[in-house]
Amino acid sequence: MKKKYIAILIILAILSLFYFYKYTDTESKEHKIHIKVFGTEYQFWDNARVWLQLLDDNNQPINNATCFVQIFYPDNTIFVNFSGMNFLGNGIFAYDFTAPNISGVYMVITKCTIPKLEYNITYVNITYDGFECGTINCGYGWSDYWYLSGRADITTLGGAYNGSYHLRLRANNGWAERPVNNLNDVVNPILFMWVKTYSFEANEYAYAYFWDGSWHLLRRWVDGEDDNVYKIYSFNLSGYSLGNNIIAFESDMSGLGDFFYVDDIKIQAGIKSYYIANETEYFIVRGSGELHISPRDTTEDVSINILS
Repeated sequence: MKKKYIAILIILAILSLFYFYKYTDTESKEHKIHIKVFGTEYQFWDNARVWLQLLDDNNQPINNATCFVQIFYPDNTIFVNFSGMNFLGNGIFAYDFTAPNISGVYMVITKCTIPKLEYNITYVNITYDGFECGTINCGYGWSDYWYLSGRADITTLGGAYNGSYHLRLRANNGWAERPVNNLNDVVNPILFMWVKTYSFEANEYAYAYFWDGSWHLLRRWVDGEDDNVYKIYSFNLSGYSLGNNIIAFESDMSGLGDFFYVDDIKIQAGIKSYYIANETEYFIVRGSGELHISPRDTTEDVSINILS
């Protein structure tokens, strides 16, 4: 019986090069393309394949590329001279061929061209809550409802900044938090909120926090600011780790007659809209690797019966 040569998948090379997304209102921003080249070990006349995968710096597949492969015999003469690779999906491009009957290590070079991209930035309110539905699930751009504990509620009492409802925290145990939608790919996010405080005494405080894996204090309100008049506050969130984030408020006052109010809270940020800037301009990325081709193993197991 013929013994089957086992094909072993070998990850041959990973080559990372830089490319750029340009956008219209600031300088170019640097990104990476990762090109991973793969091959296998084959015997003469096997159905062989070289393939690669293109990923961006968010580990997402790049599908709008055109890829070519060049394969060299072991003596460095050309076996395949930059033939086109087939797109299989998920950033994967492949080239299929019949393994030649020359054994050795074959060098593989790949080249992919990717259209240059630019993007426009449009600034919008990506998250907003004016509390006007009167419950914990108003607004848009949030990934869950408000979580309220202690002396925290949404109420019409105390005079809202806009409309009828606002968020109110009292005493020393008010807590309100709400997670926002993913902020990973926005530009220059700024948190705006209208806040007023009333009837604070010495050593009474209210706080605003931002969570990005750990809690960060955005601001503390103290005695002396408690004039019961709404004022707008803004916080640039660009310096934090953006992704799945949470906005929270806390009260640390002595009684139910001490008030901290929030209304019309929003995050304004730039949203990027990508487009191909010029179809005659391309980024070129290259990768390299190798594959092994061996003679077919024709060894047979022979059994001899001796008759007596």
